[in-house]
Formats: sequence, C-alpha cells, structure tokens
Amino acid sequence: MSRRWLLLVLVCALGLCCGAETVRFCVFSDTQPGAPGGWKRQGQPYWYVDKAYEMGLNAQADAFLICGDISSHSNSAVYDEFRAIWDARTAQLENKPAWLPIMGNHDYWEEIWNKKKKLSDDPYGRRPETKAERIEIFRSHLKLDTVNPHVVIKGIDVIGISLHDGMSANQEDLAFVEDALRKAVARDATKPIIVFAHNNVKNTVYGSQYGSPSLQQTFEKYPQVIFFSGHTHFPLEDERGIHQREFTSVNTSTLNYTYLEEPSVEYPGRHLGKNMLLVSIDDNQVVIRRFQLRDGSEILDDGKPWTLPLPLTRKNFVYEPTRRAAAKPAPVAPTFPANATLKAEPVLNQAGEFTGVRLTGTAATHPKFVHSYFVDVFRRTADGQWEPQPELQRYQRKTNTYGPVRERLLVFSDFYAGLAFMKPEFSTVIPVYARRDNGRWQGFDFQPNATYRFEIRARESYGTLSPTALTAELTMPEKRVANPLARN
Repeated sequence: MSRRWLLLVLVCALGLCCGAETVRFCVFSDTQPGAPGGWKRQGQPYWYVDKAYEMGLNAQADAFLICGDISSHSNSAVYDEFRAIWDARTAQLENKPAWLPIMGNHDYWEEIWNKKKKLSDDPYGRRPETKAERIEIFRSHLKLDTVNPHVVIKGIDVIGISLHDGMSANQEDLAFVEDALRKAVARDATKPIIVFAHNNVKNTVYGSQYGSPSLQQTFEKYPQVIFFSGHTHFPLEDERGIHQREFTSVNTSTLNYTYLEEPSVEYPGRHLGKNMLLVSIDDNQVVIRRFQLRDGSEILDDGKPWTLPLPLTRKNFVYEPTRRAAAKPAPVAPTFPANATLKAEPVLNQAGEFTGVRLTGTAATHPKFVHSYFVDVFRRTADGQWEPQPELQRYQRKTNTYGPVRERLLVFSDFYAGLAFMKPEFSTVIPVYARRDNGRWQGFDFQPNATYRFEIRARESYGTLSPTALTAELTMPEKRVANPLARN
C-alpha cells in the first residue's frame, strides 16, 4: 500500500473511531394555511412545505426542525395534511430523519392568552376551547410523542420548546430549557446546542424588536446555544437574520406571507417569498445556508453562507454586531442610474375620486440589494414655498381615527420576494387613508388641488442612504375619496 493511501485510511479510521460525523438539519417555520388542500397547488404554503422536505431529504438531513405556526388556528385537518406530506415523502425510507414540529402562537388559536375565541370551520366537528385541548390536537394529529422534544443526534443536543402561549417562556418552560441545557453541557461542553422555538429573543435578529426577553437570561449563560426562531416572517434575504452576543440567534423566516419593519407603506406580493434553512455541523464549524424556495436559489452573505467556527465562544462570534461591522468595509450606499426617472400620478376610483398617489421610478442599484426607499413629501404653500410632510398619518386604533405622526414614509423594494425576481423599476401607492391594521401602514392626507413634491432616496439594509434623490411633482385632482371613518 502506498504512503498516500495509508494516510487516507488512517484519516478515515480516525474519523470513525472519534465519531467525526457531519450533522445536518432542515429548518423552516410559519406555514399557517387557514384550511387544508394546498398541498398540490403550486404557490400555496403546503406546496412549499413539500419542496422543503424534498430539499432537506436530498441534502440528507438528519432532522427537520419546524418552529411553529403550522396552522393558522389549530385546525386538526391542517395538521393531518401536514403529517401526510411528511409521511408521503418518507414512506420509502428505512431510517427516517427526526421530525420535530413545535407549537407557535397560531397553534394555540392565536388569542388564547387574551381569551378571545377565534373560531373557524372544523371538519372534525369540534371547537376546542382550552389550551390543553389545543396541545392535544397538535400532538395527536401530528402523531407526536411530545410538543417539547429533546433528542441527541450524532452527539448534538436538539431542544424544541412549545412556549406556553407560543410567544414567551413561563416558569415551566424556563425550567425545562435549563434542565435540557445542563444535560447537554454535561454530555459535551464543547459542542454547539441547537434550540428552537417559535418566537425570537428581543433585540437579536432582524425583526426581533417585537420579540420576547423571557429566554435571554437562560441563554446568555450558554454561548454554545444556537437558537432558531420564526414568528417575525421577516425575509432571510436580509443579512441581519443572524445575531451573536451572548449566544447565537438565527431567523427562520416563513413559508407563507412576509412582514417587514413597521410602519411603512403597504407592500405588494407579501405572499411570494418562501425561505428555509439547511444547517450542517462538523468538528470545525457550523454552516447555515439560506434558500429562497421560489427558485431554489441560495442566499449568500458576501458570497458565503453564514459560518460559525467551533467551539462556540464569545471570543470567536463572527456575527456580533460591532465585531461584524469592524471586520467589514463600511456599507456601500445605493445609487440611482444616471438616466433614472420618477413619475407621480393620482390613483382614481370608479367615481373619479383620488385615493392616493402612485410613484413609479427606476430602481436604485447596490452590490447586494436595495432594501427600501425613504420618501419625503413637500406641499407647495400659497407663497410658493415647499412645506415638508405636514399630512403624514396613520390609523390610530385606540381612537378609531387617522392621526398625524412624525416619521418618514418607508417604501420597500421587492427584495423580500426573492433577489432573483427584483425588477428594474419600483412602484408603490401612497394611500390617502392607510388600511386599518393596528397602525402598521402609513398614509398621507393629500389635499384636493394641492401641489406636492416627492423626493425619494434608496437605502441598503443597514440604513445607508443614496447620496442623490429622485424627484417628481404632482397637482392633485379636485375630488378626493371620503374618509371611511366618517361613515361609522
């Protein structure tokens, strides 16, 4: 035997005797169909669930981690279908991967914690009224032994938490997590520990300003923790979906509709983007790969997947925000092409009344992607001056009114629908009255016969603005749609 082949045999033997195996996970979240029947229809959430299973199985995943909100409202038929997709995909496998769904807030029928009865048609003829029944529906129809799994896969501890309301940890949840983490560290303190739940820890990943702080004090004692969470529906195209400080947090995004920062102008095509993760762990590193399932494309960060060197210690956290900023060049500002244009036109209803303004322009460009645009609106006064945004407004739920606010109009690019699908122009509608949805959306109280000037700047995901703005002017028609609240 040659020296080269002898060395190869020795390396393989060392790998076998030392248990040096790669562990692979497929992770996704927030499928949320309101009713069954979407498995076979392209573009529906469960059609993408099937694609996620296919992709994970092709990658030889050892486990599938599903971070809650499987149904929109605890529908047992939806859980049956979710299980049926899995069974169909794995029917011919002798050794099936671990299948680990946990509960999100929608799996408790969303408003369990404020005692609202959010009911829906149930083909099983029952309307469960208690938390215990909802847990049992989830467990039994998905054929699970537990809604809080803790398994060891090729030496890696994997801990799933069905938070007591899907949103935050109570004392029982915290005790379970603490016990599981101690057991994992006792097994091997140098290995990463995978934890997943529905909601994120507040002020970690992109969108977690709405998260829960309840797990922070537990996780911060364990730098080995890699915590996967859903709930935000924020897209994985944004590189802020990973965060490290005391531990590692990773966003899983959604297989249904998308959310972004609030408040903003309402953005179309929110149901288009579908994200999932493939994760691999070997003796040297954790590699987290993001995918856009619309076209199967991989989302990269400076040409690479997210990569964590092992063992995980706070000293080697690559994605700690200040360390990450220091290690990278300053963010590049987006730019508009030299021939870029912006057009403003009124949006009219069938009665000829204007309901808002449509802005259409040349999209800015950026080495990664343009995240969004800020729009400043000015109204021409009687003496010919431009007065800045005096009529920006949002719906105020407490008072059932449209009230003025001090904020810029925020318009998103179409990055959330998949980077490969971004168009060379952007278009948005700024409504006269924002939709009544918890103050999430922005509107502008455009006045009849008034002249407005629009200035729009592009920004990248960390907030760097384009040095120049596109501008357009528009005089509004004389007829405006009536205030919908006036009819209440």
